[in-house]
Amino acid sequence: MTEGKDGDSNPRSFTHPDTEFLLKRSRTPVDVDGYKKGELTGEVECCECGASAGNIDAICHDKTCPQRDVFSEWWRGSHPNSYRSD
Repeated sequence: MTEGKDGDSNPRSFTHPDTEFLLKRSRTPVDVDGYKKGELTGEVECCECGASAGNIDAICHDKTCPQRDVFSEWWRGSHPNSYRSD
């Protein structure tokens, strides 16, 4: 199990108040990426390191990202013996 921010043993969920993620919106016309300009793309972006993926648990944060320990409670419950080391 990974450690939480500041080395505590209770890693944070993405719902923790000191975490910040962004739901990405298209910046281009629909003929460029298939999404209308301003439409949600289905990508989630870490506001600390800028990494993104289709869901919180799949984000490959930078090695120094302070949100590297953040996963959903579902992921932690489904992977109790896992350590994600990207």
